[in-house]
Amino acid sequence: MLLGGADERRGEFAARHFSSYPLLTKVVQRQGRVKAPLRSRRLTIVSLQEATDIGLRQLVTLAQEFHAFAIAIVLPGNGSPQRRKQRLTRIGFRKAYDVPSLSSGKRVSVRLYPTWPDRRHLSGPFDIIGDVHGCASELLALLDQLNYDISYLPDKGLGRSYFIIPPAGRTAVFVGDLCGAGPRNEDVFITGRRIAPVAIVTSLLVAAQARR
Repeated sequence: MLLGGADERRGEFAARHFSSYPLLTKVVQRQGRVKAPLRSRRLTIVSLQEATDIGLRQLVTLAQEFHAFAIAIVLPGNGSPQRRKQRLTRIGFRKAYDVPSLSSGKRVSVRLYPTWPDRRHLSGPFDIIGDVHGCASELLALLDQLNYDISYLPDKGLGRSYFIIPPAGRTAVFVGDLCGAGPRNEDVFITGRRIAPVAIVTSLLVAAQARR
């Protein structure tokens, strides 16, 4: 989201750094225009000179509805950059960046990276694992049945040191509660973390029992 500065300046910034993406304006009153690109998981560039906290929070909520990160790029303007950043963080922006003024002589570069929830590059096959509920022994037995390579290392007294490598091309995806009423909640988290980096673990982390 491009904030602050004159309309012309924001337009120039968008044309220089985001030329491949449409620039949306006047979206606080017409938020429906933002939904289409968000729904298709496209980078969505919104330009606003100023907006109330309520208006910005509505846009942040809209981004969250489509599992997108709301990031603010603030062009030079009045007020303290620190206070602006605190305000945007309080509203719910994931990050806020201040663009230096032209007179500062500093150059600005923008690099685009996929956000960590964006796993569209993974094509499977996937091993979908449901609720574990703290049952680490059963989880390890299941991974063994799925032909995951479980290497047990010197445990240094912890009794749970191991490294897990999935079969070639396979990805473990946890879609249920990792912890719960089972006896080894901590070990379940450790097991998930021990799966080699090529296996992306996604999960609803905390069950209702654990929250109590």
